[in-house]
Amino acid sequence: MVLEEAKRIRKILAKLKLCCESVVLDIGSSSEKFRCVDQPYIDYYVFRPLRKIGAKIIHIDIKKEKGVDIVCDLASSETEELIKTIPPADVVLCTSLLEHVNNREIVLSRIRNLTKPGGTIILTVPYVFHYHPDPIDTGYRPSNTELECLFPKEQYTILTSEILEAYSYPSAIKQNLFAKILNKVLRKFNFEGKCKRYIVIPSKISLVVVKKNR
Repeated sequence: MVLEEAKRIRKILAKLKLCCESVVLDIGSSSEKFRCVDQPYIDYYVFRPLRKIGAKIIHIDIKKEKGVDIVCDLASSETEELIKTIPPADVVLCTSLLEHVNNREIVLSRIRNLTKPGGTIILTVPYVFHYHPDPIDTGYRPSNTELECLFPKEQYTILTSEILEAYSYPSAIKQNLFAKILNKVLRKFNFEGKCKRYIVIPSKISLVVVKKNR
């Protein structure tokens, strides 16, 4: 997730008017360190406001690391029984994940099934973006209108569909010492400052927000 993406998602979540009883699934969450240290704006903009209202956040990822609540490979047909234990959510958040899986249709099917009737899916995928294997990058770079087609109109209502102008670090820069120190410093401050001067690659992100019809 890039900074502009996190800020846009914050605004989208605010409009949904979630409450303490709301369940939010974070699909492909990565670790707490990734969300809070490596890319601290993710926690600051997306999850901190949700915690303030008392929403139940469930982080799901294939990696068994601190900050992952459910270790699960949504792309595997062997995890069906585990997935049945995951509660249906008011919001399913899936950001910059689909380019990292081979079985996109399985993942999408499970995301749809994990969304309550009347619930919302927030989906982002890079559109113009550098190669970034984690552990693979399939090169999937759909437009927002292509993402819309993943949700049948008779079952879903498109709430938002857009291309975000964004900036990103190439992997080599994101992992250097300066970037790590900078991110730790930025955690302590509001991220509305001149962060962009540190970010080097213009990028574009496809974003759609859909509501599952009741």
